[in-house]
Amino acid sequence: MRTLLCAFTLAVVGTVAAPSQDSEAQSYRPPPPAAPINSNYDADFDDSPQFFDDFNATISAQFDVEAPDLDYVWVDAQVLQDGSQREGFYRLRSQPNLNWIDGHYQGNLWVEAGWHPKRPQRNQTWIPGHRGADGFWVNGHWRAQSRTGFTWNDGRWQGSTWIAGSWIPTRAPQQRNQSWVDGYTDSNDTWNDGFWREASRPGYTWQAGTWRYGQWQQGHWQPTQARANSAWSPGYWNGRTWVDGSWRDTSRAGFTWVAPQRAARGNWVNGHWARARAQPVRRHQIYRANELARERQSQRRDWNAHSRVQNRVDRSHDRVQRQHDQVQRQHQQVQRQHEKVQRQIDRTNNRNQRRDVRTERRVERKVERKVERKVERKQQRRDNKRAPAPRRRDQRR
Repeated sequence: MRTLLCAFTLAVVGTVAAPSQDSEAQSYRPPPPAAPINSNYDADFDDSPQFFDDFNATISAQFDVEAPDLDYVWVDAQVLQDGSQREGFYRLRSQPNLNWIDGHYQGNLWVEAGWHPKRPQRNQTWIPGHRGADGFWVNGHWRAQSRTGFTWNDGRWQGSTWIAGSWIPTRAPQQRNQSWVDGYTDSNDTWNDGFWREASRPGYTWQAGTWRYGQWQQGHWQPTQARANSAWSPGYWNGRTWVDGSWRDTSRAGFTWVAPQRAARGNWVNGHWARARAQPVRRHQIYRANELARERQSQRRDWNAHSRVQNRVDRSHDRVQRQHDQVQRQHQQVQRQHEKVQRQIDRTNNRNQRRDVRTERRVERKVERKVERKVERKQQRRDNKRAPAPRRRDQRR
């Protein structure tokens, strides 16, 4: 239990910019680092482990056994300076090639939370993710900067629900009474184009698609009349044509129903019965998002609503920064003076060293000459002793 609850760490996170037509049309640039969050949050927020112990002891919520068995962390709701709110949600702890950026204020502009790629892609624009209505984060995705026959319709907030951006065809449908169904990005980060459908179908109602656990559930035609001991298997768009749904048995002994899904190669596999297997033991347990959000409603992250306080903090920060810069300049000046003195000392030492070398050589040469003269005198005396004495004339006679 504590392992799960420790996963509910604060990740108040930010994206490139708040979703807008201008932000999605521009090429992707990595966002700047978020400001320290502790300087702007209220100090009364309860994020201690004791809260989660009390939550576990009092709340009647069950674990969400239908959620994917993935490592999720909870991001608490936030109240912005203008009084608007950002609801809490689950997100994955980590994802390859993506960085999670905390939501924060950049000046007076709120920067939304989200995953951002570590490196840009050529001729591609990054579309930020958003919170799904079920309380799970929907990842962003790359899109082409332009497509022939389509225009990009930017995402937008509709009340508290985010309407994701999509490619819209520029040409009208070939048949009358047709409605366009927006495309989506699947779990393999592959874009699936939208399609034209009938505006109405006798005996059926169109159920719009929705995000569930961060993945898109396609819209489908739902029969208006139920059938006893039967369940409706919705149809789907396989990328080329619409595959109609069908009725199936509610249950079958020893089998489980596998809903239609897209295989790794892109082909669709129809819904079918498969032999029941023992369910693997879950590695991760999470509470239902709506229950946890309701319990945390009284404990929302509250950003400071008084701009003058923030301005005072900014001015104080600027003053400290100027003082720091001044000290840094003084330090650099002292460092330059120290280097100048050190160069003078080095020149003096080099000059003295050269003088000592010259003096040493002079003394050595003087000693060598003195020794040489002494040796020459000794050799001369030795030669004089060995030479015979000259004879006199009378002796020669």
